[in-house]
Amino acid sequence: MIDLAPSVLSEAPARCTCRRKPTIDPLALSAADIGRLLGVSQRQIYAWHAAGTLGPVPVSLSERVTRWDRREIEAWWLACRAAGRPITRSEWIAMQTGPALRLVGGAGR
Repeated sequence: MIDLAPSVLSEAPARCTCRRKPTIDPLALSAADIGRLLGVSQRQIYAWHAAGTLGPVPVSLSERVTRWDRREIEAWWLACRAAGRPITRSEWIAMQTGPALRLVGGAGR
């Protein structure tokens, strides 16, 4: 018979030393993911996309799978906050291509 001292019974159980797999942030977000981030519905994300209110343009991975670049969505959100209003798609594209066009135009001088 095993003698269990009272001190052994009162000790906290040992913690698991197994390692958890690191979480991976997705590179691409669905409309539902963006909706959760912004606190709106998936349907609202698609409505903003159709109206040109959502700045970043999605990538169509297949006929039924559309995703937005996570970093671009984050950058767009920060730009919207800085401007104090939503940045439309046309404004967003101009912001993204503006400096590159100036560099190309100024390179031939």
